[in-house]
Amino acid sequence: MKTSPKNKILFIITKSNWGGAQRYVYDIATNLDKNNFEVVISAGQSGDDKLFEKIDKYNSENISNIQTIKLSYLKKEIIFFKEIKAIREILKIIDSEKPKIIHLNSPKASLLGSVAGTIYNIHNKQKIKIIQTIHGFPFLEPRSIIWKTIMWIGSYISLLLSDKNIFISKNDLNISKKMFFVNKKSIFIQNGISEINFISKKETRLKMLSYDFDGILIGTIAELNKNKGIKYFLESLGYLKDEKIKSIIIGDGESRSELEELNKSINTGTIFTGQVDNAYEYLKAFDIFVLPSLKEGLPYVLIEAGFAELPVISTTVGGIPNIIESGINGTLIPPKDSKSLAVAIELYLKDDAMRKEHAKKLHNFVKERFKISEMLKETVEIYNKS
Repeated sequence: MKTSPKNKILFIITKSNWGGAQRYVYDIATNLDKNNFEVVISAGQSGDDKLFEKIDKYNSENISNIQTIKLSYLKKEIIFFKEIKAIREILKIIDSEKPKIIHLNSPKASLLGSVAGTIYNIHNKQKIKIIQTIHGFPFLEPRSIIWKTIMWIGSYISLLLSDKNIFISKNDLNISKKMFFVNKKSIFIQNGISEINFISKKETRLKMLSYDFDGILIGTIAELNKNKGIKYFLESLGYLKDEKIKSIIIGDGESRSELEELNKSINTGTIFTGQVDNAYEYLKAFDIFVLPSLKEGLPYVLIEAGFAELPVISTTVGGIPNIIESGINGTLIPPKDSKSLAVAIELYLKDDAMRKEHAKKLHNFVKERFKISEMLKETVEIYNKS
């Protein structure tokens, strides 16, 4: 007789596209011991179901059976009557799957999922464990005070209703310590990644640029939204006048057309590749990696850039200073500061030895600190605690 795994985990995430939070869910789901855990992943549809596609591919290649469920009413936009429908939809999934643990990811899924899980537990006199991973507080985004207040309230409710809150950024963890009744539920667990098989510099440049470019290539890999601050990268390139430099942006998103218009007006010549599967494999194409974010949790892409032994310029937001120590293994600048970014790029262009030293130190640091085995071990300990 076939025995069922003793722990069923229901992951819920707002969007089924591919970003840091989706990567986190995928990494945990595909690395859990199949003899002890059964996994269900539920996500809202975003027009790009890359997370589900990757899970399907993993299932076929590994004789696995990670179940995926699309949520019809869970979307990024806030529409009150649809949120009620989303909660009811999540309740039906909880009732159908009867998980031992609900693991919530991304702000909206965390709020609606924690509300649904609490309602289910009260109504059915159950104790399904509710865990939330905070990938970055939404109220830290550069928005209006009204929007930030609403997001703070939503975040606080989800923190209160969850049995355990996992923080991937010490900055966010410290913010939570100032919230009543949350501190004892909070724990810091760093992201971790597996070894990466990078594609060679020559091959990546031929693919991205269509010729064997031997100059300095500066760029980024990011979802193109306002939080990533890509406009400041483009503006910084406007200050640089070096024909040996080329710039490239790998990724897609809601701000792409706006950024392409800005690129034309500044005339930087930056190449937009659009979405690229497994983009991290192409990191060796870069000579300098830039991530000018306005808001972050703990970005995977900076860890990956470290594995690729790249010099990194980024901003002093979220968990980025947990990875980059400015002047030691990279360079940090204030957010929304294109001139400072241009100066930082120029310093790396002028000092090849410093670039190489920072890149080497970052490589050694991330290899030592950001291990997927440690992330998984600490997360499973949270799952197993009653």
